[in-house]
Amino acid sequence: MKAREIGKNIPLLKEADRKVAISHAVKQKLEPVGINDAIVIPNFVEELSAKTTADEIRKRHRLKNKVVLFVGRFSYEKGVPVLMKAAEKVLAKRSDVTFLLVGKGPMENEIKAMARNENIVLAGDVAFDDVGSYYNVADVVVVSSFMEAFGRTAAEAFSMKKPVIAAGIGGLRDIVEMNENGLVYSVRDFETLAENINELLDDGQKCR
Repeated sequence: MKAREIGKNIPLLKEADRKVAISHAVKQKLEPVGINDAIVIPNFVEELSAKTTADEIRKRHRLKNKVVLFVGRFSYEKGVPVLMKAAEKVLAKRSDVTFLLVGKGPMENEIKAMARNENIVLAGDVAFDDVGSYYNVADVVVVSSFMEAFGRTAAEAFSMKKPVIAAGIGGLRDIVEMNENGLVYSVRDFETLAENINELLDDGQKCR
């Protein structure tokens, strides 16, 4: 929840009998405006379907390597350019990985311009009932956001038993535990993100 949204809804929030925050990050944003009794209940993530087989996804996008997956809107707050910089750094030293980006958004042209390496594949929009198929082909899932109230992509990845590398921000801090179910890096630090990607690609059992 953005600060201006909280401000607009303060009177209504204070009158509520029960206040629920979807993460500790949201709860902390409520406290400075006098709402100290919110309880944290994370969002529910429904089971993802996978109507397309992994082999079909690999054939569709010509995937022959390990896969680093991004799922989300191509917008500023999702930090996609940071992931692209990390991808360039990884691909400068290895060719056994493909970065597969699922989504669209206002930064789409900018991201296309940055995707100069043939091992960076933009899959475009994917129907919700087939998102699980893309998680199935992933070796690593990256959540590069600058802000996240909850972190749905990370939760979806865990539901598909995939390790996650996430920026240590907002609700992601509730979900991703360093060296337990994933790796965490400082927001915008593409060099550490690249190191984390290499680490998980080289150790397939780490954080699983």
